[in-house]
Amino acid sequence: MASKLIIKNNEACLMFISQNAEPSDCISSVIAALKQQNLSIIYAKMPNADLSSVLIAEIYQWKQKLIQEGIELKLDYLPQEAKDLLLLSLKPANIPPTVSVYQVDFLIRLGRWGYKKYSNVLQVLKFLYEVFLSVITFVLGRAIYRRRDFWFIFEDCSYKSVGITALVSFLV
Repeated sequence: MASKLIIKNNEACLMFISQNAEPSDCISSVIAALKQQNLSIIYAKMPNADLSSVLIAEIYQWKQKLIQEGIELKLDYLPQEAKDLLLLSLKPANIPPTVSVYQVDFLIRLGRWGYKKYSNVLQVLKFLYEVFLSVITFVLGRAIYRRRDFWFIFEDCSYKSVGITALVSFLV
């Protein structure tokens, strides 16, 4: 790659050529010449046929170095494809701001499994609430039971549950 600085009529032009026919001007000598002439804007030019990725990379490197020195490298005279590539590479990264936080609802984060578990817990709590109310009404004497039904249920649960109770105690 060859890059030549051309200064005419208080305008600076940096010519990029993909053939190494003549020695290239180094960045430090170009910056020194621009500061000596008190120029802060330089134009980049290249032939239309010389569009290569190596040349684009060199122009990108020149642009970065000149920006650090406070000199603007204008890309107006470059072919449109080269301008598009350089503008895309020089554009700041599109990173979303970290200030805004999007919070997803608790149940959405859990998904279907979590929703099923949540609904099961609600059913269990509803059942326990109904049992609690039934026991309170029974203790207060407001329950609607026939004594005969109560004693039938009491007898049915007492001796028939001995087998399962023994089995559970044996397993534990």
